[in-house]
Order: sequence, then C-alpha cells, then structure tokens
Amino acid sequence: MTDHTVPPIGMRMIKTAAAVLICLLVSMAVDREDMRIYSSIAALLCVQPYAEDTKRMAIQRIVGTAIGSVFGIATLLLEMALDIQGTLVGYIVIAAVTVPNLWIAVVLSVAAGQLSECVSGKWFLNNKSEAIGVGTGGIIGMNESQKDLSKLVNGAFVGRQIGSGDTNRFAGGIIGNQNNAASSDWLIEKCINYGTIYCYNSHYSGGIMGQWTGTGGTIQNCRNYGNLQTTFAANWVGASGGIVAQLYHANENNEYNIASSGQDIRLRFLRCLPSAVQNSHSRFHHSCRPLRRLP
Repeated sequence: MTDHTVPPIGMRMIKTAAAVLICLLVSMAVDREDMRIYSSIAALLCVQPYAEDTKRMAIQRIVGTAIGSVFGIATLLLEMALDIQGTLVGYIVIAAVTVPNLWIAVVLSVAAGQLSECVSGKWFLNNKSEAIGVGTGGIIGMNESQKDLSKLVNGAFVGRQIGSGDTNRFAGGIIGNQNNAASSDWLIEKCINYGTIYCYNSHYSGGIMGQWTGTGGTIQNCRNYGNLQTTFAANWVGASGGIVAQLYHANENNEYNIASSGQDIRLRFLRCLPSAVQNSHSRFHHSCRPLRRLP
C-alpha cells in the first residue's frame, strides 16, 4: 500500500526560508534589486541540514564564484582586445575558457565525503569478490576522502571470502581500506566495532580498519569488541589486528597515530623503499628502517 503521509515541515526548510529573507532584506537595505534573485538562489543551494555542511557549501560557492569572475573578466578583456564580442569566434572563445575554469575548480576541491553518527545493524555482510585490493567494511568499503569520520558503530558480521588462499584481501569493522592520497590530516574517532570480522582464505581482519594505505592520519578513541579471524597465512604475512590489521605502502615522513585513553602511539616511517611496508604480527618488512616512537 502506498504511504500518502504528508511530511512535516523540517528545520532545514525553516532555516532556508530565514536565509532567503535575510538576503532579501540585505538587498533592500543596500538598494540593489539585482541582488535579490542571485543571493536567494545562493541561499537555497548553500543551506544544508548541518552547520558544517552549510559552511562547506558556502566556501565552495565563494571559491567557485571567485574563479569564474577571474575567467569572466579575462575573457571579456580578450574579446574587447580582439574585437570579437558577439561574433561566432567570441562564442567559441567563451566555450573554450569554460574548460580550464572547471578544471581549476576541480583541482582546488578536495574529497568531501563524510560520515558521522552512523550505525550498521546485526546483519550478515560477505564479499566474495576475487579481485585484489577490494575493501570490505561494516560502514565503508573503501574510504578516499580526507574528511574526518566520527561516531561510527558496526554490529554486522563482516566477511571477506575467496575461493582459494591468496594475499592482499582484507576486511574491517568500520573501514575495509583507508586510502587517502591527498592529506595526512584526517581523523577517525569515537568508532566502535562489535561485529565479527572474518577472512576466509584471505588475509587481514581489523577491528577498525582492514588495510591502511598511503598517507598517515590519526585513529583516536576507537574500540573493538568483536571477534577477529583469518584463515590464510603465507610465511609471516597475514594478521588480525584489534585496530588495524595491515599498514601498507606507508609514505615517507608521514605520521600514523593511534591514540586512546591508554598508551598513545605515534609512528613515523623513514627512508622506505618502494616495495611494500607491512605491519603484521608486530613485524616490519626489511625494506624500511625500524619505526621510531615519537615523543
């Protein structure tokens, strides 16, 4: 049966209406009728459910408008200098300038995906893909965003299953693979795993992360209460870790922080060769100098 319940008026609608009213009042105060439409549209686009998201959208609008203004002025001056305003050549120039304009906006932007206060229930999640490097997580399979993550809770069984024993397959209670290549300033905090993390014929089950790749960052005040198990090991490769199962291809001079109410650990990798650097069963690959505990 179709649900015809009328949705209630939410706070976002009220905030958006208030923002539009403020734009209209400012336009009236400065006697700029032309501002009314554009400022109201900007308010409609920028207001989000949460203050942080609204701030992010507003900054993106400001940066985008500034970039567009610079290219617009430059294009206008070029048209005037070449006397091609209103001609076919002028229109082609305007269209061509759009490409670098959008490209610069993309280059200046950062990965903006962000999660907070999310919970996965007591269900069964099992990834049977044979592909190498595929992340499986209770909340996020693969995270490439540099935004902070907080208050994520997993209660699901998270499995990584392949047909025959092989390496570089992993599963994590919160994140399967953390793979941010842009910045080491990210933070994941106040996350808890209650689910069982089980790797069948594969490596690396982590309570919070299955695999941490590339740049450093900080894991803070995270807890694992779930069971961890792997069923495949080749020599010393293969591990289960309460917080992180595998630290892989660590970048030089990046810090990898695991902080909690107990003992805090700060690790910095120095002079690592291009080959893999793995933290497995508390041993480190010979291609990297010993880790140094920082004060």
